[in-house]
Amino acid sequence: MQRKKGYLPQFLREPQFLATFLIAIALVAVKKWEPGDNLDAIWYSAVSKNVYETGDFHHFFISRHWGTTVANHMPLTYWITGAVFMLFGPSDFVVRLYPMICGILSYLFVYLIGREIKGQHFGLCSVLALVLAYGYSKWNGSLMQDVPLVTYLLGASYFFLRGLRKPIMFLAAGPFSWRE
Repeated sequence: MQRKKGYLPQFLREPQFLATFLIAIALVAVKKWEPGDNLDAIWYSAVSKNVYETGDFHHFFISRHWGTTVANHMPLTYWITGAVFMLFGPSDFVVRLYPMICGILSYLFVYLIGREIKGQHFGLCSVLALVLAYGYSKWNGSLMQDVPLVTYLLGASYFFLRGLRKPIMFLAAGPFSWRE
């Protein structure tokens, strides 16, 4: 079966998906630039900056003068944020970029899971229900371990549900299952 030129997957042509995408962008972008942040986010930012400055992706620390290493979290968030620092340099926007992308993806995965279960309108209602969860929308622009974890869990769940109908999609659930 040949695809037509300009082919888009079905869900990208749905107005509910577009509405979900715009909601996700708005929720992730609004009020993310206020000074200060959660102490954990500041801690994780310092670890990621040290990964960037030293190039050492295996030993995590907050300060060279405070001799303890950080080993209380798995390293995927530090690795990705440190690598993004290497591409764009350290800044507040770059620190928040990975969790913001994860936040947008999580809203889209919620829509796709709802659509897979019961249809387009149910998917949109699912996203609107997540919008009402203030805590989630508050932290999705902050370097916290929770937002990527939820995104990977939702991605694995979505591709698992797709795999029930089309078994090849089980393979796509694999990368989302490996999370820290």
